[in-house]
Amino acid sequence: MGFVATVTSTLQYTNNEEEECPVEVIFVFSLPAEAAVCHFSAKIYGEEVVAELHERVRVDNAVWVTIVALIWLHSFKKPEQEEWKFIAIKATSWSRSRKATEYQQQKHLVGKLSECIQAGKALLESEVKEENLGL
Repeated sequence: MGFVATVTSTLQYTNNEEEECPVEVIFVFSLPAEAAVCHFSAKIYGEEVVAELHERVRVDNAVWVTIVALIWLHSFKKPEQEEWKFIAIKATSWSRSRKATEYQQQKHLVGKLSECIQAGKALLESEVKEENLGL
């Protein structure tokens, strides 16, 4: 199926004069797997800002949840590492085996794990280094 529809939405946000900082708006597009966002722009004080869009990363939900959990542990529970290190080792081993299996089946999936890690770091606002995750 090709291009089907264009949707335009106009939202207007205003800061109260009493507020010290501007309004922060985060757009999350909950779309079906076959849908896509092809363009996004916003006018801010009369200036158009165009979003940089990236191809959707398709990955097994279990892999995504495992990556986010590992990032969270390494970012926010480092002092308790003795309590969770063996779970992290198992999760890392499992993720690596999934990566190897996907590589053998569909070579175009190589690199998706790295993209998922970057997305997970952004989601959790984490600065953990990818190499520290062992993936």
